[in-house]
Amino acid sequence: MTTYILIHGSWHTGEAWYKVEKILADNGAAVYAPTLSGMESIENPGGPEVGLNTHIQDIVRLIEDHDLTDVVLVGHSYSGFVITGAADLLPGRIKKLVYLDAFIPENNQSLFDIMGPASEAGMRAGLVNAQGQSKSDGADEVWLLPPGDAAGYLGKDADPEMVAWLQARLVYKPVATFAEKVQIHDMTAVRAIPSVHIQCTQFPYLAWLADKARGLGWPVYDIETGHDAMLTEPEAVAEILLQEG
Repeated sequence: MTTYILIHGSWHTGEAWYKVEKILADNGAAVYAPTLSGMESIENPGGPEVGLNTHIQDIVRLIEDHDLTDVVLVGHSYSGFVITGAADLLPGRIKKLVYLDAFIPENNQSLFDIMGPASEAGMRAGLVNAQGQSKSDGADEVWLLPPGDAAGYLGKDADPEMVAWLQARLVYKPVATFAEKVQIHDMTAVRAIPSVHIQCTQFPYLAWLADKARGLGWPVYDIETGHDAMLTEPEAVAEILLQEG
């Protein structure tokens, strides 16, 4: 039986995988869709100490606590960093890495490094505290990135009911998850794990990642949808995962 761990991206929770999770389970797979630390709800956000390594350790603990092997690690968006870091620490337990419209990091690289200084400055200018207050509101300390518009993640043809469903579930994201650099101890071992990339073609901001994946020799699948393919095209995502698992 194949085991899948489905890891959400920024501002989302594990609930974003509910459609794909059901399809995989109905096909006999063991499925985990955890919510990363500090992202459980917008009412109880993580503190400034929650960073990328926190999330990598979330997945390492999940695998070790359940003694999982032959795991297919699926990372969406930001969690390309998470699955890469977890695979580095537990390469012998990972069967395959699946990057769903996800970043493919190099050693000692952060998400802000990839996004560039202008994007980082813009995002830092919008930081808030746990009450949603910014520096201009008088907050002494700010460390949380507010979520964006759900329609932007789902794409132009998204069902308005799905947009409302997702918007109600988006959460704050500690900025250290963007600023902390991933530390890969053995990139050769990580790159030796079979990996695939799924491109969401209606989200052009990340289109360049498909070229990077091809340059690494990975299979690349295209799904014509917005960034959150697990919600807009769950059957297509599950079909690829079942095929690759």
